[in-house]
Amino acid sequence: MVVFAAEAGSADDDPPVCAICKKQGPDYVHSCGAEFHKSCLEEYKKFIGSSDVICPHCLEKVSYDEKKKEAVDFIGTTKGPEDLLAQQYLDLSTEYYLEHINNDMYYVRAFVTNMDPESGIWHMYPITINYSNYPERPRMTIPEDVLTDALDLTETIDMLRGWKPDSPPQLVELVKSIEHSITDKNRLYEEIDQLVNELEGVSDNASKVGFSFDTYGGRKVEFSLGLANYPHAPDVMVEGVPLGKGFETLKAWTVRESTLNEVAVEIKARLMHHYRRAFEIELLERYFDVDDNERLIVGMRDPGSGAFLIFKVDFPPDHPAKAPRIDVDQYENVSTEDLENIFGSLEKALKDWKSDVYVVDVLRALQNELFEHGGEKCPTCGDPDCPDCGADLEEGCREVCPNCGHAFHAHCQEGMEICPYCLIPFPEEVYEVEVTD
Repeated sequence: MVVFAAEAGSADDDPPVCAICKKQGPDYVHSCGAEFHKSCLEEYKKFIGSSDVICPHCLEKVSYDEKKKEAVDFIGTTKGPEDLLAQQYLDLSTEYYLEHINNDMYYVRAFVTNMDPESGIWHMYPITINYSNYPERPRMTIPEDVLTDALDLTETIDMLRGWKPDSPPQLVELVKSIEHSITDKNRLYEEIDQLVNELEGVSDNASKVGFSFDTYGGRKVEFSLGLANYPHAPDVMVEGVPLGKGFETLKAWTVRESTLNEVAVEIKARLMHHYRRAFEIELLERYFDVDDNERLIVGMRDPGSGAFLIFKVDFPPDHPAKAPRIDVDQYENVSTEDLENIFGSLEKALKDWKSDVYVVDVLRALQNELFEHGGEKCPTCGDPDCPDCGADLEEGCREVCPNCGHAFHAHCQEGMEICPYCLIPFPEEVYEVEVTD
């Protein structure tokens, strides 16, 4: 007979029944109001391995010579040592399979189970607990395979070292801390595999995962996630510099709910945005006056006419997928007709925005439309003339990305694997350098 708890008495209009076997004719009424067959109580006593008869409803000791009392609400009443022990037993038996040692209710093996994610085989870990002196600190024996398969038992050790009999931890929480440590290790390796397979992370061990990727302007960026505190939030380093908890996924990290993949995806997206903006500014500085203090200011001059325009540029968080905002902030010596053309051209360019378009492309188009300007400059060397052969970019040493249409000196581009503008790999034929006279 398996009984973990019993229901208190029956309705007044129905014949009384035993709260354990549900049959009529109970011959004992406990002080809490629950009614039982004495024989059922004795079987329950044997089942739980107790030296005393315990009421399965309120967990108080049973005395057969006591008189029936009015039913009372057991919640919130003060428990004695036997009550505390019985409650610990019930809590443990609800969560784990228990095996009694020496037929003692308070000396048990609690079996923690866990499935190996690679083999699919379930493992059982017997945790031996002697809590007969509870609320004093229990004696626990942990098998060696737990030490091998668990990630970190610090939480369990701290609970035992800091044990206070006047406010003791629940035994079930103590066992759960061991179970969490085992499942945490499995979860960590599953998360590392996901980072390696989906984000091309590199990990030689379970202490760190590193990432390296190409970004705008031909830069290669590296960052890593330190996992020493897992399942707590990872430590982030970019180019060897610790970054703290400035990312949203780190601020909102929830133990055993948040994932490393969420953090890595956010960090990579933020770095891509940062380096895209930096490359945008680098390109603008080759043609225009640029001020990047509180807000990006771009000045366009035409020495011939004395015309002068100042643009304010804002990059949204999801740039370059979303177009930047480009406003005309100030202007001098610009006709009304030219100004209307500028507004119209800006509106069309931003409406037709694609991620491989740059602000410099938009403003250079305006410059070509309104003023005479200097020659086109290579994004690699920053000059109109090739530093290797001296040929001009526009008519001589020139190679164009077949994906986004941006041009480079053929010699500057030689050996590059991806386009610094659109980050799409060059086809092999692009490496063939052709210089026209």
